[in-house]
Amino acid sequence: MIFKEDFGTYQGKNATLYVLKNEFLEVGVTDFGAVLNKLVVNTKNGKVDIICSNTSCEEYINADAHMGGCVGRVANRIANASFVLNGEKYTLDENIPNATLHSGFNPYDYRFFNAEIVDDTLRLSLDSPDLDQGFPGNLQFVVEFKLDKNALIINFFGTSNKDTIFNPTNHAYFNLNGEGCGKVYDTLIQINADKITLADENLVVTGETLDVENTPFDFKTPKTIAPSIFEKDRSLTDALGFDQNFILNGEHVATCVGDKTGIQLDMYTDYPGVQFYCGNMLKNTKGKSVYNQHEAFCLEPQYFPNAINVETFEKPVLKANQQVKHYIKYVITENH
Repeated sequence: MIFKEDFGTYQGKNATLYVLKNEFLEVGVTDFGAVLNKLVVNTKNGKVDIICSNTSCEEYINADAHMGGCVGRVANRIANASFVLNGEKYTLDENIPNATLHSGFNPYDYRFFNAEIVDDTLRLSLDSPDLDQGFPGNLQFVVEFKLDKNALIINFFGTSNKDTIFNPTNHAYFNLNGEGCGKVYDTLIQINADKITLADENLVVTGETLDVENTPFDFKTPKTIAPSIFEKDRSLTDALGFDQNFILNGEHVATCVGDKTGIQLDMYTDYPGVQFYCGNMLKNTKGKSVYNQHEAFCLEPQYFPNAINVETFEKPVLKANQQVKHYIKYVITENH
């Protein structure tokens, strides 16, 4: 079942919150930014919203945190705000020092999508013209949200008339004890990865990798986010906490459990990497609650950051007139 709610206006245009609901979950998605605005779990002890997000379009932009947005055309950082494809150099917005983050100053999650309800699926589409944000090709970008019992499935589709790069993700912020319920230090996390990619002082991936064994980044077996997040490691101190790309071993990305609710989140994807981020930059961020540092975590499936500029990484190239599909699947259960 899908129904609509008003989500205010932005720049004179009405925004809509689409609510997908079944006996297990209630999911809210806005046509502004294709934002995953809520994910309410029906637990034995009542309803718990595990998504930290905003209450209006203006609030979403002012927060500058991409809280639940579908980020594109390319998520994460691209070094020197440029890349070469088919021998031609493309220059992007340098919206952070010496790099592009989440595609620049006008990312897709700051725009309105066209919405269509197809049976039990919410389909959101956006046309991105040639050289939009600096990227080549007229891109047709489609995001689908669908419930399947106790799972939320997000599908991304991309088609372009020219070769381009395509690496969208969803930037959901989770607190499995409930949004607004404080620090996530005691959340139990297991990530199916033996290595991470290393980054410079500006958090731009260099091409080097690190085996996680005997490091704070070893989540191969379940452990809480703290105390590892406080260890004296340059990658942690540069980012003010976890903000690293993990090189995945398979499609089962991670298992996460809220210490107070027992809500368990299992994530799956066909992307080769996932960015594990702990809301390091949140500071009096206004939303459904007021959020501060380390009061949420993100798991953002992706091609490796800066992959287009690193020879040894798999490239997020979308070939002309060929459709590409990627998926994210969240499965929600109760652990106790």
